[in-house]
Amino acid sequence: MVQIFMGINPWHLLWSSVLFSVLFTAIIVESMSIILIGSMTQDYLITGVVAAFFVSILVVFILVQFIDYLRKMDESLQNNINFMETLLNTIRNPIFYKDRKGIYLGCNKVFSEQIMGLPKERIIGCSLYDLPEAIPRDLADIYLRADMAFIRNPGTQIYEAPVQCSDGLKRDFLFNKATYSDAGGHTQGMVGVMVDITDQKLTEEALREERDKIKEALAKVKTLSGLLPICSNCKKIRDDKGYWNQIETFISRHSETEFSHGICPHCAEELYPEYFEEDEMEEPENTQ
Repeated sequence: MVQIFMGINPWHLLWSSVLFSVLFTAIIVESMSIILIGSMTQDYLITGVVAAFFVSILVVFILVQFIDYLRKMDESLQNNINFMETLLNTIRNPIFYKDRKGIYLGCNKVFSEQIMGLPKERIIGCSLYDLPEAIPRDLADIYLRADMAFIRNPGTQIYEAPVQCSDGLKRDFLFNKATYSDAGGHTQGMVGVMVDITDQKLTEEALREERDKIKEALAKVKTLSGLLPICSNCKKIRDDKGYWNQIETFISRHSETEFSHGICPHCAEELYPEYFEEDEMEEPENTQ
């Protein structure tokens, strides 16, 4: 209503109202004189002119006050719009808002430039399928299903979905949306804030792969712990089933250790003394 009145030339409105007041007052005075005395007298004519003059002054005063009130309301409304646009453009996350049919009503600068790659004027008034140069069909289907389900169950909605950005690359975004209602409580549309979680998902994937590698490595590691019953003579170890095993066999079964058999010098001398005796006999005698 404010915009309708402010679109009319105030001087045209003023003089039209004065003329209407004068004519309306004159008609009333003439009608009353004819009804009361059957004719129009000079006294009634003068009275009508004076009444019309004062009525026109009153109408002018009321109209001036009303126009001034409307102008102030319009300025206040415009100031609020400018503030909201500045506030939205200051936020670094993409923000959009739609009506209940999914038609874009507005967005911030980040959404229009970094997500859509289109001027705001091209976006406003369009649906998802009206912007094929910015929203591929398969993604538009995903967004529309989410929007319609959200309108049927208003409140808040959070979900992840891929987005084709203005640079042509697809990135993962978290959509956080809320519905808004009119004075009667009827859902009129939704507001959405988008958060880029591409780097976060890449980090989570890297951590998940690293965790899987660690689990795989730990699964290959077998740890020996507790008391091991071992024979003090032959050094065999008794397993949990009561069988006695060679120490290297037991350790190999319960760890990743592998044995390579050899013989130490002490055991070699005990097992093969003849070789050591020959070596001693072949050693040359020291001469003075």
